[in-house]
Amino acid sequence: MKFSRHAGGMILLEILISVAILSGGLVLVYHPLLASFHALDYADHRMEANRLLTLKIREFENESMVTASPPAPAFEGTLLGERQVYAYTARTFKLVGDAKLVQVEWRLTWKSSGLEKLLTRFTYLLLPHEPVA
Repeated sequence: MKFSRHAGGMILLEILISVAILSGGLVLVYHPLLASFHALDYADHRMEANRLLTLKIREFENESMVTASPPAPAFEGTLLGERQVYAYTARTFKLVGDAKLVQVEWRLTWKSSGLEKLLTRFTYLLLPHEPVA
């Protein structure tokens, strides 16, 4: 009984080559998919950080309007998000020429994918001459 080389079926070498090609294709598809998941996670944290920082800035502005006194030169704290804890620092600078105009530099940091991320925002606050009731 003689066996033909082309008698239906695949030899082991053909199977190994096709598995290698398939694995390479899966890697090429998986890498961009993983990168897009990291980008979505970063965007989610950044949107939450922006929202929390905006709320903190509004709270700070309201307190400053009620007291009508210059804010502390620097202060810090934490903001709790849904899945993340954010740390913020704020530094205030009186602008030259107007004692009631204050610039505030806000820095918000958090950890994502093992790296520290930073969001910086500058706001300006015009203090009233008298406290607002």
